[in-house]
Amino acid sequence: MRVSIYKFLLVLLVVLTSSSSLVAQFRIDMEAGIVQTGYNDVRLPGKTGSLISLKNDLGGSPSFFYRLRVGYLINEKHLITALYAPLSLYYSGNINRDVNYGDKLFQANSDIEAKYMFNSY
Repeated sequence: MRVSIYKFLLVLLVVLTSSSSLVAQFRIDMEAGIVQTGYNDVRLPGKTGSLISLKNDLGGSPSFFYRLRVGYLINEKHLITALYAPLSLYYSGNINRDVNYGDKLFQANSDIEAKYMFNSY
């Protein structure tokens, strides 16, 4: 999948920069850094599942993130952009109580792994 995204961005770059318009402008915006959960509580099903704090109940370490946005300004009125911003955070640990999540029961002190994913495209 990563190769197809690079191919898409390369084709987009070629298409956007090959225009003969003098007022058009190509833009690239990149951002990267470290992210860590400040507050992330989950429960499934919403009213009967066990409330789990990914930050407090399971351990999560800081993760690297990046974001890429490319854009093309046409006639100072229209901006076409494409965004690629994947974000995945991983947690693991054990909880000292029984956990009901997604109609599955996890016994107290059993190993639990969780993945939080918030991708933007």
